[in-house]
Amino acid sequence: MISYFYIILMTIIDVIMESSMKLFVINNKLKFIILAMLVYSLQPILFSQVLKTEHYGIGETNIRWNIISSIIVAMFGVAYFNEYLNKIQIIGIILGVFALALIDYRK
Repeated sequence: MISYFYIILMTIIDVIMESSMKLFVINNKLKFIILAMLVYSLQPILFSQVLKTEHYGIGETNIRWNIISSIIVAMFGVAYFNEYLNKIQIIGIILGVFALALIDYRK
């Protein structure tokens, strides 16, 4: 479960990075791209910690991170940037939660 601590930190970095990119597109201010690059440069450090801590493979780690990150970034986009998710996209998010449960399933 320690790996989820790092995956959540990686997800927070994704939210900051992707929000910064969105703000750059909206405001055309270079500071948002610089922020995105600086924050995102921390990802390899955290990713390696997941691999060291739980000895997951890179594929399994990446799938966990991508599913969690995609869900949280999408919710942030809806809440902060007033983006819209249609019914099919919401179903996709729900399926992502099921996929995460299946990946974490251990006999």
